[in-house]
Amino acid sequence: MYKCHYINLSWSSPARLPEMPRSDVWARMWNKAYEYDTPGGYYFNEKFMEKLDAHIADPEHNPAILVDTEGIQNPNYSPSNPGWAYVGNTDWLSEFYQKSAFMQQHNVSLSGGTERNNYYASIGFKDQSGIFRYGNDSYKRFNLAFNFDTKLTSWLDVSFATRMSNIKNDEPYMDNGGSSAQTWYYEVYRMFPTLSIFLPNGDFAGMYLNSGNYNVIGKMALAGRNKKETWDQWYIGRFDLHPLKGLSIKGDYSWNRYSTVQKFHRKEIKQTFPEGGPEWIVETPNYVKNYNSNNIYHAINVWAEYKTSFNDVHNISVMGGYNQEEKTYANTSYTMTDLYDNELPISDLAINYKENAEGADIWRVQGAFFRLNYDYRSKYLLEVNGRYDGSSKYAKDDRWAFFPSASIGWRISEEKFFEPLSKVVDNLKLRASVGALGNQITNGYHDYMSILSGKVLTNYMMDGKMVNALNIPSLPSVVTWEKVVTKDLGLDWSLFNNRLMGTFDFYVRDTKDMVRSVTLPAVLGTSGGKENIADMRTTGWELELTWKDRIKNVLGSPMDYSLTVGLSDYQAEITKYDNPNGSLASGMYYEGQKLGEIWGYVTDGYIMDDFEAAKMNYVQKYISSKWYPGDIRYKDLNGDGMIDQGNRTLANPGDQKVIGNSTPRYRFNLQGGIGWRGFDIRAIFEGVGKRDMWTSSDIFWGFSRGIYNSCVTQYHIDNIWTYENPTAYYPRLNANGNKRSKQIQTKYLQNAAYIRLKDITLSYTLPKSWLTKMKMEQVRIYVSGMNLWEKTGLPPFMTPDIVDQITDNSLSSENSGKEYAFMRSYSFGINITF
Repeated sequence: MYKCHYINLSWSSPARLPEMPRSDVWARMWNKAYEYDTPGGYYFNEKFMEKLDAHIADPEHNPAILVDTEGIQNPNYSPSNPGWAYVGNTDWLSEFYQKSAFMQQHNVSLSGGTERNNYYASIGFKDQSGIFRYGNDSYKRFNLAFNFDTKLTSWLDVSFATRMSNIKNDEPYMDNGGSSAQTWYYEVYRMFPTLSIFLPNGDFAGMYLNSGNYNVIGKMALAGRNKKETWDQWYIGRFDLHPLKGLSIKGDYSWNRYSTVQKFHRKEIKQTFPEGGPEWIVETPNYVKNYNSNNIYHAINVWAEYKTSFNDVHNISVMGGYNQEEKTYANTSYTMTDLYDNELPISDLAINYKENAEGADIWRVQGAFFRLNYDYRSKYLLEVNGRYDGSSKYAKDDRWAFFPSASIGWRISEEKFFEPLSKVVDNLKLRASVGALGNQITNGYHDYMSILSGKVLTNYMMDGKMVNALNIPSLPSVVTWEKVVTKDLGLDWSLFNNRLMGTFDFYVRDTKDMVRSVTLPAVLGTSGGKENIADMRTTGWELELTWKDRIKNVLGSPMDYSLTVGLSDYQAEITKYDNPNGSLASGMYYEGQKLGEIWGYVTDGYIMDDFEAAKMNYVQKYISSKWYPGDIRYKDLNGDGMIDQGNRTLANPGDQKVIGNSTPRYRFNLQGGIGWRGFDIRAIFEGVGKRDMWTSSDIFWGFSRGIYNSCVTQYHIDNIWTYENPTAYYPRLNANGNKRSKQIQTKYLQNAAYIRLKDITLSYTLPKSWLTKMKMEQVRIYVSGMNLWEKTGLPPFMTPDIVDQITDNSLSSENSGKEYAFMRSYSFGINITF
C-alpha cells in the first residue's frame, strides 16, 4: 500500500496595476477637457477646487469630506438641504485590492492491491481567499475519487470509478440588470478619486450616485452576497471481456450529475447625510432570488477489438463499436422582494412575489465507429477510421453524417539502407494523414425549429386584464454538421542515443459547410435562419525539439538537464462565403479574407492648427463635422480629397485597408530543467511572436466616454494631447471621448506580442537514506512562482491575459478588459509518499 500526502500553500498578489493620478491633478485635467470642448466650461467649480487644493496641501487641517451648504459639490445643496462635498484623495485600486490573497490545497491518496485487485482513493481540499479588501470573495473545493479494478475470472475484468467535487463560491452580489459588462471590476475603474471611502461618522460615503460620486467599496461591503454551491458527481463502470485469444469486448457506462444551488441577496443600503438632510435608501427594494439547476449526463460505449499477427511480420487490429450520449437540463428560479429583515435572505420572510422561471432542455448523440490498423514489421503503418454520427440538434433529414479518416506511417530508420546512419539516428518516422471530424455548431439544441415565445402587453387592457400575446416566431436554421477535413504531414525523429528528439507537422484544415447567419430583409421583422454557407481553410505547422542529457560528474555527482522548444503558427482564410458584392459590413466575410483582418485608416499625424482643422471639417466630414488641433488626420488613400469608407465593399473601401491581423502568430514555449543531488529547477516560458490588437476598451483610452465611464490613469494624463503637450501619444483631450480621433487606424494598433515566465519551480527530494527509519518512500519539498516576469508591447497597465477579452475590430468594446487583476503567485509545497 502506498500513501501520498500533498500540501500546497500559495500567496497571490495583483500586478501591473496602473498608477492612479492624485485627485487634484485628475480634477484639473477633467476641467481642461470641458474647457477644450466648450470654452469657459468646467465640471468642478472654483469652490470645489479651492477645498480640494487645501486638502491636498494640508490634509490634517482640511478634511476630505465637508458639509456642503453652498453648492461646493452640488448646486442643489443649501443650508436647508445640506449634503456632502467630497474633496479627498483616494487611490481606489489600492483600496479595492488586498496586498495578497492566501490559498491552501491538501490532497491525500491511498493505492494498493493484489494480483487480482487494485484500488486507488484520494481526498482533496482547496481553500482560496479572494483579493477583495472589502466584501471579500472566497472559493472552497472538496473532492473525492475512488477506483477499483478486479479480475473476476481469467476472461473477465471489471472496474468501477467514482469521483465527486463540491465547490462553494461566496462573493459580493451586484445587481447589474443582466449586463455581463457591469461588474465590480468595471465599477472600480471609474471611481472619482475625490471621493473618500468613509464619512466622518464611520459610515460608507457615496452610497448613491451623486455628481459622479459612487462608492464601489461600500457597495461591495454592504450590498449582500452571491452564494453558489455546485456538486459534480461521476460514476463509471467498465468491463473487459476476452473470451478468445486476440479478441476483447469492452464497454463502459458513465453517469454524471451536475447540480447548482445559488442564492442572490440584494440588501437595502442607507446613505446618511449631514444633520438636517434626508436619509437616502439605495438598492431598494431588497430581495432574495433562489436558483437551482440539475443536469444529468449519460454515456454508453461498447466496442470489440481483435488483434492478430501472421508470420511475425504482419500485425492486424480491427475494432468496431457503438456510442450513445444524452444530457438533460432542468432549472428553476424565483424572486421575492421586500424582506422583513434586511439581513435574512429567506423567501418565506419576504412580502412580495416578483417573478419565477423554469427551464428544461435535452440533447442526444448516437454513433457507430470502426478502426483498422495494419503494420508490417513495425515499419510500414496504416490506420483507417470511420464514424457515423447522429445528433438531436439537427432536423431528421440532416441529422446523420459519416466522418472517415486514414493515416500512414513509414519508419525509415528500420530500413536496411538506413543502417549506416543508425549510430546517429535512433528513430526516423514519416507519417501522413487525412481525416474528417464533425462540429455541432448551434446556438441552442433545437434551432431547426421555429420558436414561439409569449409576452404580456402591459400597455393594453381587455375586459380589465392585461393582454397575453405571442412574439413573432424565429426562423428555423436549416443546418447540419460542419465537417472539418484535416490533411497532415509529419516527421518524428530521435538522434544521438535519444538525446535529441523532435516532431514536425504541417497541416491544412478545411472547415466545410460552416454555419452562418443568412442575410434577411430588414422588413421581415424576425431573426434566425442560419445555413451551412461558408468554407474556411487553416494552414499551419508545429515544431517541437527536446534535448535531454546527463553530465556524469559535477562535483562528484551526475547532473541531468533538458531543454524543450516549441513553436507553431497558423493562418485561416475564408474560401467560400455568400457575399457576391464583397461587402465589408460588420459580421460579413468574403472569399480570400484572412481571419482576424483589421480594416482601418492610415494615420497621417495630428491636425496642427485651427486653419488645418477648418479644412478637415470638410475633408473628414464623413467621420465628424467638427475638428480641432490635436485631432487625428487620416490619410487619403484613394486620392479623392475626402476621407470615408467608400461603400464598404472590396471594390470601394474608401480610405480604409487591411492594417493588421489579430491572429496570434508564432506561439512558442521554452521549458528547461536541471536535476542534481536531489535538487531540481524547472522553468517554463511562453508567448506569442506576432499579434496585432485593436481595442476600444476604456482601460486603454483613459478619457473615453465622459467623466462617469472613463478609466483615467496617470499614464493617460501624461500622454494625452494638450496645447502644452502637442507630441503626446493619445489624441486631443476631450470630455466625451473624442471618437472622431479613435477610428480604427494604424497609430493606435497595438503590438500584442509577448513573452512571460509562466512558471519556475525549485524542489529538493530528500535522500532515501534519510527516510528509511521513518518508513517513507519519498519526500519532495518545493517553492514555485507563476507569472513572475513578462515583456509586452502593450501599455504598462495592460497584460497579455486580457488581450482576447479586449480585442474587437469595431468601436463597441468599451467595457471589455475590466477583469480580475493580473496575479503573481508564490507557492510552497511538500509531497510525502509512504
